[in-house]
Amino acid sequence: MDELKQSRLSVAFHLAAAIAVGCVSWFLSLTYTKWISAAIGLAVLAALGYMLNRRWKVSWRWLSGNGMFVYLFVWAVAWILLFNMGAP
Repeated sequence: MDELKQSRLSVAFHLAAAIAVGCVSWFLSLTYTKWISAAIGLAVLAALGYMLNRRWKVSWRWLSGNGMFVYLFVWAVAWILLFNMGAP
């Protein structure tokens, strides 16, 4: 698989995971503390990075540029939007 396709797939995986984990973080922040939500979000990021590293044998720099920063930004935006719009 060429590097451009790997880059696009990595960003897509991180984007989908960030939206899903943002929703889960919002739900968990309603029932538990926000620290648990943050820990779960970071654990998912680490697991996704580990899986992609094992699959494609890429470096940490490649993962940070092709998904990690996208994940952190989208996760924070999704969590904040849901928290502000859906707060009881």
